[in-house]
Amino acid sequence: MLKESLRILDLDKENGYYNGGQIIFGKNRFSSKVLSNFGDLIILEDIIPDYAKDAEEVKITAGCDKNFITCCNKFNNAINFGANR
Repeated sequence: MLKESLRILDLDKENGYYNGGQIIFGKNRFSSKVLSNFGDLIILEDIIPDYAKDAEEVKITAGCDKNFITCCNKFNNAINFGANR
């Protein structure tokens, strides 16, 4: 499986926070699953195509491991736990 890594400055969440999340370059120009993050290093499932590398905006969303404790602590959403299973 091909993977790509990139650095995002000022990423202020703990290691693993974005694991299983998604990253979107520009206005839906390209998206990939986030396999892991450590500090400002992000490992993606897919290779970033050249056309997306000049995106002015990058949006990254946290991943969900479907664990009740994570739902409570990370998303403050215990009331909806299990709704998307």
